Amino acid sequence: MGNSDDECYTLGNYDYLISFFKFIRDSNISNKNDAIISLATFMDQYFGEYCGIDQRADYLKKYDGEATIDMFKGQGLAACSERSAVANNILTMLGANAYFITGEVNGEQHAFNIILNRKNQFRLVDTTSCCGLYDSNNNLVGKTTYINNLGEINDKLEGFLLNNQPLKFYDMIARIDKNGKIKYEGNGKIKQYQVEPILLDETKNKSH
Repeated sequence: MGNSDDECYTLGNYDYLISFFKFIRDSNISNKNDAIISLATFMDQYFGEYCGIDQRADYLKKYDGEATIDMFKGQGLAACSERSAVANNILTMLGANAYFITGEVNGEQHAFNIILNRKNQFRLVDTTSCCGLYDSNNNLVGKTTYINNLGEINDKLEGFLLNNQPLKFYDMIARIDKNGKIKYEGNGKIKQYQVEPILLDETKNKSH
């Protein structure tokens, strides 16, 4: 899921923002929560379905490990790092205090986002490790962003963000009810997130 340490890229331009606002307009999305839920679907449409790490590595070799994120558009090569970087800027544009986080999920290198909403609550937002979206007849019809409410700052959350202590959540699926609303429900499997230890070191250094 993650990218190697020698990869380097920038966002390049703002094409992804233009594409996102066209996407929510065409999808008749009119509120922030639905826009966040739809981020995973937008990423698939913008970047294309992921082709795999080998093709990604061959693509990056052409640019000596340096690429702008807009170069990934439609290539099917964007991994969690690119998706989370783009999501972070979109979430900020939607008015959220957004953070790009590197670490692990279930022991694999991963990048995801955390946002702080107006109610002073943190949410984990993952546009790569997504939820299957099902209709009322249990048919798989798409996917949605994986979102988990972390609550207000507390010892457990501080331990996760600053002391590399993992958090375990239920993995989830999403279901469209008869009114067209999307509701999340646990699928019985556990998903463990962990923040990269270097974030703690950088935080300590900045505080001195």
